[in-house]
Amino acid sequence: MATLPNDFTAAILETLTSLVIVLDRQGRIVRFNRACEQITGYTCAEVLGLPYWDLFLDAGDAERMRALFDQLPELTFPRESESHWRTRDGRRRLIAWATTALPGDDGAPAYVIGTGTDITDQREAERAMVASEARFRALVTHAPVGIFETDAGGGCLFVNDRWATLAGVAPAAALGDGWARAIHPDDRARVLAESAAARAHGEIALEYRFLHPDGSEVWVASSAVAVRDDQGAIGGYLGTVTDITARKRAEAALAHERDLLQTVMDTIPDTIYVKDAESRFTRVNQAQALMLGVADPADAIGRSDFDFQGALADEFYREEQQMLRDGRPIADRIEYNPTADGQSRWFSATKVPLRDPHGAPMGLVGISRDVTARMQAEAGLAASEATMRSFYDSTPFLMGVLELAGDDLVFVSVNRTGAARFGRSQADMVGMSVSTWIEPDQLEDWLTPCRASLRTGQPASFEYLREIGGRTSWRKATVGPIAGPAGSRPRFAYVVEDTTKEREAEQAQRAAEAQYRALVEQIPAIIYTAEIGERSRMLYVSPQLEAILGFTPEEWLAEPERWLQQIHPDDRALVRRHVGSLHAAGAAHTDEYRAITRDGRLVWLRDTARVIYGEQGQPLFMQGIALDITERKQFEAELAAARDAALAAARAK
Repeated sequence: MATLPNDFTAAILETLTSLVIVLDRQGRIVRFNRACEQITGYTCAEVLGLPYWDLFLDAGDAERMRALFDQLPELTFPRESESHWRTRDGRRRLIAWATTALPGDDGAPAYVIGTGTDITDQREAERAMVASEARFRALVTHAPVGIFETDAGGGCLFVNDRWATLAGVAPAAALGDGWARAIHPDDRARVLAESAAARAHGEIALEYRFLHPDGSEVWVASSAVAVRDDQGAIGGYLGTVTDITARKRAEAALAHERDLLQTVMDTIPDTIYVKDAESRFTRVNQAQALMLGVADPADAIGRSDFDFQGALADEFYREEQQMLRDGRPIADRIEYNPTADGQSRWFSATKVPLRDPHGAPMGLVGISRDVTARMQAEAGLAASEATMRSFYDSTPFLMGVLELAGDDLVFVSVNRTGAARFGRSQADMVGMSVSTWIEPDQLEDWLTPCRASLRTGQPASFEYLREIGGRTSWRKATVGPIAGPAGSRPRFAYVVEDTTKEREAEQAQRAAEAQYRALVEQIPAIIYTAEIGERSRMLYVSPQLEAILGFTPEEWLAEPERWLQQIHPDDRALVRRHVGSLHAAGAAHTDEYRAITRDGRLVWLRDTARVIYGEQGQPLFMQGIALDITERKQFEAELAAARDAALAAARAK
């Protein structure tokens, strides 16, 4: 436990706009300045002595931080890092940290001092700038996407596992210029040249093949956008690669499957059409003919959207011509296409360019599915594109939207992770009752925080146990009210994360602390910490106190003056003076003095103490160790007496 710093240092610390936090070697908070209070909503008094990661960190950051503290003696300082803080009201703030350590008597870090800057707004601005350049939510709804990051010169900094699978290499092998070696030799020079040229414009879009070690080929569509700094300079690129092997094969076979295609086209409810290079219909199925307003599909052949679509025709034409030029398909794009009498109608549209054997554009094939009912049901969730993107970006967790329906909850939306957990598709989960999946008492675990959150308007969190495969796991769920369509029932966004590792880590931490305390308490000396000053109130004393002086630690700490009273009266003033000047001396000091035991015996102690200082040079507390040297003192006294006797005998001769 630390004392307050001097007024001048405290005033500076409390007026800094930077976050300043001090942790002991167990990760407990011993200092928490005003900037920390303002950003988190917690006061210094509320957090002192609590484990840092339990209050502010997400599960992943908390686990990494505990791992670092387990390795604290081996770490080098100063260090820089970034982590998210959870505030009292549930917000997440991204903090850039610069940390250093204050060594203890044993040379190992005794305190870790962190100075932080809130960079949330800066990072959100960077993400918004990148997101504004991306117009599609996904190229293929159900296909995993490879993700990569490069520096400004095209050197690879990161690839995810899906990218490595598509490329047929290990993630580490892709770093630097290793990614280029995975490209098919016939495509490599073109890809490198086009990538270099496209980087000047800040956006890259390519299609090429990966050649696997076993000789198999994988076609991918690769797109990337520039990540710019505040001055607009390009610092690197973020991009995706999507497996388009199936589409490439389909394009090659499409010209040979026209007759079969027409039969299939006319038997499914989705609208299907083929257009030439001028966007004129060359083939449509029955559903597309009805959508265009003609009874016979033949009546649409040779005509274009300008004959049917009104104001939308020009937009469709420009889009399709651009697709034919750059060869990039349109996949599962949501389009608004009202009926002739003005009723709202939405379609999920996919368009793929067709090329002749020489690679020249020859037209396109398109398929659209009427998703009007689904779009109307999800209208409340689409209050803003930014909210939707943020909601679904955190795919490792179970996320979605629930609707309160009396004494039950109904799924309005479920992310991919959540749907996979239930073994259903996302569309199948919509409208299903939560009660069909869990027991009544478990349902109440969800209803109670939902209702509480509805009353307060704030997120509510709770934890629960689950048995999976014979193993108990902990889950933490957070629910919060969100706006829905006018007149709809109350809705809640939810996030569920697995906190089993966090729980297990807490148990391991407690065990480690118990082992450390047991080690300290086996040292045959009195170890203590105390406030700084002549009276020096004790903060901690080891159990060896009872063996040496006869007092229990509880008795010693309960009486602030006890330590001074037990010093021999002839030594008391000297010890008090030395303790009072310990801070000014700036170094460890050793005293040898007599102490009175509970039963009145005199014990000689050799007491070495030093002041522990904070990052700003402020004294925190005094730490010391007192050894029982009674036997040594008795031996010295006996030796001196023998020497005096010998001298007296010599003089008497």
